[in-house]
Amino acid sequence: MAGCAIALLVAAAAIYVDCYQRLSKLYPNVPTQFFTSLPLLFLALICGLTAAAAFYFTDPKGTGYIDKLLSLNIDNNYARAFYVGALILVLIRSKLFQLQGADIGGEFFYNLGSQKAINSIVLRWIEWSNAFVEQVLPKTYVDPNFDVSMLGFMKAIAAAAADPKYRSDIESQIQQIEHSKPAGPVAATDPNWQRYYRTITRMTLEVCGSRPLKRYL
Repeated sequence: MAGCAIALLVAAAAIYVDCYQRLSKLYPNVPTQFFTSLPLLFLALICGLTAAAAFYFTDPKGTGYIDKLLSLNIDNNYARAFYVGALILVLIRSKLFQLQGADIGGEFFYNLGSQKAINSIVLRWIEWSNAFVEQVLPKTYVDPNFDVSMLGFMKAIAAAAADPKYRSDIESQIQQIEHSKPAGPVAATDPNWQRYYRTITRMTLEVCGSRPLKRYL
């Protein structure tokens, strides 16, 4: 039973890592608490149970192709359980055949499930970030250095980014924001200043996370 549990947990962790990597390309600062969405939990559970079943029903001393593939003839149950859990994502994403250009098999159903899970996380993140921005926004107008400070944080993140495209995108957006700064003193009732500060607040949250904005809560 311990081997089945290890295989399940390792497989579930692999699903979380896979979904996190796919999501972080678009939303790199989504807080980890949003990864508790039911679709993702369900996907991880299904894949984990598949790994547990693969561990339970294969024989490390067997001579069949499946037994050799899923066990590598590893005698240590703990090591074999870890191997099966780590391998299950590869097996689930296998392709059996194509129908009208679409892959049908484990890959097809896994992509359906993972996309639904990622969509659920994105929707929760957008709802939360909208509420966060509106909560922070009124308190930003009284800080005369708000825009300079936040743009400085974003420039630092851009400079440290390993992905040149991501760095270029951030720098381009920063330039657009700087060019859109309204003239005259800051006015919380002016729609132009509201738009300017809201844009900076939202982009800061997306690029840097909530940490630079916590002082305004």
